[in-house]
Amino acid sequence: MLERVSDSRWWLGARPKFVSEGVPEMSVAVVIPAFNEERTIASTIRSVKNQTILIDDIYVVDDCSSDRTGKIALREGVSVIRTPNNQGTKSRALNWALVRIQSTLVVTIDADTVLAPDAIEKSLRYFNRDDTFAVCGMVVPQRIRSIWERGRFVEYLYTIEVMKCGQNNCGVIMVSSGCFTVFKNEHLQSLGLFKERSMAEDMDLTWEAHFTRNKKVYCEINAVCYPLDPPTLAIYYNQLRR
Repeated sequence: MLERVSDSRWWLGARPKFVSEGVPEMSVAVVIPAFNEERTIASTIRSVKNQTILIDDIYVVDDCSSDRTGKIALREGVSVIRTPNNQGTKSRALNWALVRIQSTLVVTIDADTVLAPDAIEKSLRYFNRDDTFAVCGMVVPQRIRSIWERGRFVEYLYTIEVMKCGQNNCGVIMVSSGCFTVFKNEHLQSLGLFKERSMAEDMDLTWEAHFTRNKKVYCEINAVCYPLDPPTLAIYYNQLRR
């Protein structure tokens, strides 16, 4: 059952009151699933290294890339986990690494996404509550040039600035964005990690956390990530259709 809305100012971006309790000290690991991402992986890794809090471990899951993704990641000084064969889906690639991680928090980031320097720190305050499962952030495209990129940006503004502000007040964000989310590892492991039954693994996991474990998922709009959206209309259409 959903909690009663705690602050009628949700449409102004009001945050839950417990967020003001300060930033908790927790160990943090970052997992970046990657398949043939040699053009973007270095920028993603550097944005993680430049965070305003200490990141204990950074893992790149090289899902049998045929390009230089793994080599570039190693050159950037992070741990590279190469799967024995291509896992076929993002959820399987993530799970290959997640079963090995014991940090308190786990951050998942797409290999074509960069983070604002304080993105992870801005998310941590929500973990002052033990029943917080995950926190996602504000999504701003790296490029806003073409008509579909502009349309995507407008979509992000509406769904996050308006819709998710209301959902946030109840702790029931309906989709914790796959491009950047911070998870409480204990809760993630208890759910059996990402479900491999769906291509929309972020939505699947969010709903299961809500409806089977009564956990809370929040969105911090000041924790900004910058994904590289599809370059063509055809790829954009296929992504939305999925």
